[in-house]
Amino acid sequence: MQPQRSGNGLSLWMISSLVLFVLQLAMGTDPIYAMVALLIFALTPLVFRCYQRIDNMGGFVFLATYAKLFLLSQWLKIGFFQAADSHLLAPVETVVVLLIGLVAFWGAGLALTPLLTGRRSLLTISNDPVFLAHVAIGATLITLASVVMRSITGLSSVDGTSYEEGRGFVIILYLGQMLPLATAALTARACILSQGRRFIDVYVALTLLGTVLQGLLENQRTGMMAGAIAFLVTYLTYGGRIRAWHIGGTVAAGIVMQILVFPLIEVQRGIRDTTSIGEFISETLKVASDLADSETRAPYEQRLNDMYLWWDTRLYYGKPQGFIDRFAPNPLDETVDYLKYHEPFDLPELYGQVLYAVPNVFLNIIGLERPPRGVEVLETSILLTNTSMNYGVFAEVYIHSGLSLFLPIAFVVIFFYAGGLHLIYGKTKNNFFAAFGFSTLYFTFATSDLGSILPSLTLQGLIYLTFMVAVSLLPRRGMASTKPA
Repeated sequence: MQPQRSGNGLSLWMISSLVLFVLQLAMGTDPIYAMVALLIFALTPLVFRCYQRIDNMGGFVFLATYAKLFLLSQWLKIGFFQAADSHLLAPVETVVVLLIGLVAFWGAGLALTPLLTGRRSLLTISNDPVFLAHVAIGATLITLASVVMRSITGLSSVDGTSYEEGRGFVIILYLGQMLPLATAALTARACILSQGRRFIDVYVALTLLGTVLQGLLENQRTGMMAGAIAFLVTYLTYGGRIRAWHIGGTVAAGIVMQILVFPLIEVQRGIRDTTSIGEFISETLKVASDLADSETRAPYEQRLNDMYLWWDTRLYYGKPQGFIDRFAPNPLDETVDYLKYHEPFDLPELYGQVLYAVPNVFLNIIGLERPPRGVEVLETSILLTNTSMNYGVFAEVYIHSGLSLFLPIAFVVIFFYAGGLHLIYGKTKNNFFAAFGFSTLYFTFATSDLGSILPSLTLQGLIYLTFMVAVSLLPRRGMASTKPA
């Protein structure tokens, strides 16, 4: 029955891709752009299945990256009755680079297949319900302790200056991102105790609510969504099926993000200097209430519009669209257009980003200094600003390699990234730990740089792995069936 469902899903995907292609042409999209876009859509299921066959997290990273940079935006453009190649500086070149990036993902998956088939991670992950409960309790307590420590030290997860100076505070930030691990563990526990009939209970719901509240408190959209991502991937990897109401719920959540949550977070960033957590929460609740009412919302509209216009190079839909603006190929397009008039940067500068895998506290001891972050180099070179704009690993690799070397270098990066994720978090099937790992980095490849993905494989991954080892050493009774990662 499962192959038939899979076949039906693939057929539906291909038909919808053809419909999109026809609609793009009808909207006046350049035929070359539309054809390359069709090829990307057609190959997407094949690339994902390549990773699915070896139970590797790279498949989910691939989907998240291309959903963020391309797939979703193509349908949104149809909704706005716009040609898909409009409001881009180098549309055809950009979509070709995305196609080459897809080939790099595919090639890395094929190369990893003989290496990872049948291989486990550094740690065998148990699915014993008692173990899962211990993981959830420990992750929740550590998250709460991290929030308290950040409050005491004055360390903000939005302003990273303190921990970049080499005092080790980044560890506190990583520990503060563990609540989605509780969500994933409790989701797996609910599934196992109900023999696959139920994936959510009151404990899962509480951790989901907790991640949303933590994201609001820390002014982080990705953190707010991390619990939901952990739940969704756990649901899928433990045998859950996508239903029509899941798609409807996702659309509804996106509408709420667009209308309320995204504007709230933007306004929040203007009240970060409140003197206490209590005052910050009180002000946040007031803003949320104002935004939910059409009359009190009006004074915020101009302020929000001005904020969005700061990203005037990123208005893929013609005018500010808030949350939707984050789903567009423009960051890569800016990079591609820049290299039409400039030479690629030196590759050794790209290799220097490897130093971000080593905590600064150790680099300071041996007298080494990291090069500037990849995203900083991109923004200061292209836009002549330094405001932490999102670009992504593809953009970083492209600006150093140019088109001629983009495929091999992107292949190497993805090969080691996907392989490293497999080593740390293990296979995806029946593995809540891998689902949690993905929730901590799901958009990192699409929006950040090598200076972010390398620590996620080294320091961050090893911290979480150490926690799992510690919990596995706790005594427990009532061992249920276990499925190794």
